[in-house]
Amino acid sequence: MRGNFEKIVYFIGGVCIIALILFLFPYILLFGVIAYLLIKVIAFFNKDKAYTKTSQVKNNEYTTYKSNEDEDEDEDIGEIIDVEYEEVDKK
Repeated sequence: MRGNFEKIVYFIGGVCIIALILFLFPYILLFGVIAYLLIKVIAFFNKDKAYTKTSQVKNNEYTTYKSNEDEDEDEDIGEIIDVEYEEVDKK
């Protein structure tokens, strides 16, 4: 008798848990979709702000790099070596 009672309790408990999951599934799904869309919208607006900041930084780095490059060109001029190349016949 006791073995049958435990099986019945487990069966009723399993059915209740499955019913609860099926009842809550649409709400969980709706919450997930709303959270996903909210995160994407926030990331889209933050990306625009981050893009303008990084483009300004990159622009400043580029102009700084170019100005330093012009100064270094005059100092690095040294002996120029002339090299003659001969074509190798392919056999």
